[in-house]
Amino acid sequence: VYYANSFACRPVNEGVVTAWSRHEGDRFPAVVREGNAVGVQFHPEKSSAAGLRFLRAWLEEAHP
Repeated sequence: VYYANSFACRPVNEGVVTAWSRHEGDRFPAVVREGNAVGVQFHPEKSSAAGLRFLRAWLEEAHP
């Protein structure tokens, strides 16, 4: 997926992380979720097919 900068958020509770990314040996959260709230550190709209799959899955879950 596409990241625009080198900033990485570090969660207090790793249990909320649903997907991880790795870059130059650094492992960091890509997607976090707690309850109905979902947050991503990448740009789904700029991430080609992977970003579209993520957005489609999110929309399908939000509006079954």
